[in-house]
Amino acid sequence: MSDERAWQGNVKARLYERVRERGYDSLTAFAEARPTASLVALADELWRR
Repeated sequence: MSDERAWQGNVKARLYERVRERGYDSLTAFAEARPTASLVALADELWRR
């Protein structure tokens, strides 16, 4: 997804979809499973398919 389209549509739904694809029920659970990861690293992981 290009930068100019990254925030179009339902961003929240896409985030939760990607978190669930990785086996977590919430963004909090996803982040808590990676306590040393930066926000940038967490975001990078979520946007990779």
